[in-house]
Amino acid sequence: MSDPDRAFVRTFLATAFAAIALWAAPIVATDAYGTFRAMGVPTSDWPTRAWTRVAAAERLIDPRCDVVLLGTSQVVFLYGVEPFEVNGLTFCNAAMGGGTMAEMEAAARLLVREGRAKRVLLFLDLLMFHDGRGYREDFAVSRMQRSRSTLTYLAWNATSWGAFVETAHAYGFESPLWARDHLDPAPHVAVHVSTKGFLHRQDLLRSFDTIDDSLDALRRTLRILSRGQREVLVALPPIHAIHHENYRTTGLWTLYGRWKREVAGVLAQADPPVRAWDFQRYHDPATSPLPFDRFADLNPWWFDAVHPSQAMGKAVLSRIGDDLYPRRASTPWDRDFGVPLTPASAEADLARREHDRTRWMVEQPTQIAVYRQLVATVLQERPELAEEWDRHAQALGQTAEPIAPASHLSQPPPPRRRR
Repeated sequence: MSDPDRAFVRTFLATAFAAIALWAAPIVATDAYGTFRAMGVPTSDWPTRAWTRVAAAERLIDPRCDVVLLGTSQVVFLYGVEPFEVNGLTFCNAAMGGGTMAEMEAAARLLVREGRAKRVLLFLDLLMFHDGRGYREDFAVSRMQRSRSTLTYLAWNATSWGAFVETAHAYGFESPLWARDHLDPAPHVAVHVSTKGFLHRQDLLRSFDTIDDSLDALRRTLRILSRGQREVLVALPPIHAIHHENYRTTGLWTLYGRWKREVAGVLAQADPPVRAWDFQRYHDPATSPLPFDRFADLNPWWFDAVHPSQAMGKAVLSRIGDDLYPRRASTPWDRDFGVPLTPASAEADLARREHDRTRWMVEQPTQIAVYRQLVATVLQERPELAEEWDRHAQALGQTAEPIAPASHLSQPPPPRRRR
């Protein structure tokens, strides 16, 4: 090899090495995987799902925490990401957007192994029990998956299209895929966009044929925490009545009922039994009007139909606290807000949910009319979804039915009693 050729090879190798070093340095500096136990940049600032799991892992083992919150993006919206104090206890939010029961199980193992918190408030939602979402790239490369090597972690983050899209979106660059599926030029910013996005999400709905593996993961999670001498409290986080309609439209209504019944049974059979509260009913906040038509004047309880606000988060903790410390209870709660979840209460809720839905449609006819129009718009854009939803409903045992118009309903019954 001639001298010019050797010089070229040396220059090429040096350039390649420098490029790799520039790519890897920020990741190694933040030490997301945890190999070096040092963080040059706070992990919560990194705008990808994988890094949100790393941040969640950090909160699980934070020595300041007395209570750890686990769940999905609903819990992030309820309580934010920073630790906060209530009655002298420090709460740390280790919730993960799009979280699954497989991830909750891993979080429980990490908490018992390395964390200090002795109480866990676990928020359970139907979408966490999608067995098809049990394995996720953003989970596999997070710190809670210790079997991954640092090299694998770096490689998966570098080649993750989802991480690239989320990073680009976080910095203001909207990909065509994101724009087509989730955005709309109309000024229906929060509620309109998120509801439409859910209806478009066939990747979420497909393969939602069973929740059995996730129920087993819940049982294991409870055993892990019990054996680790952690007290467990469970809550079903609030969802708006509009999201109940999403379940009905996409064929998940029957499965949702089965899920609530099964979860109540698992919690009752746990050793020791787990105290739980059901906030997923047609209570006052859940049936309050959502502002489909504008972003201003938002309903104070909701960011959108799935994600409650921090005002709701405070109400949820107050409701649970009133049951845990009844001598301090003073709030006249809606009788359906935070009902203790048992097999009997779940059956009672399922028996009356059609009545409660009808009541809401009578009291808020504009809401159901706007929602129905939104569904029609989605079907105009993607007419194949009608058959997809119908097949999905039949596979899950739900009888397909159109959304009933609100105009034919009778006058509203008397207002709900408060306890």
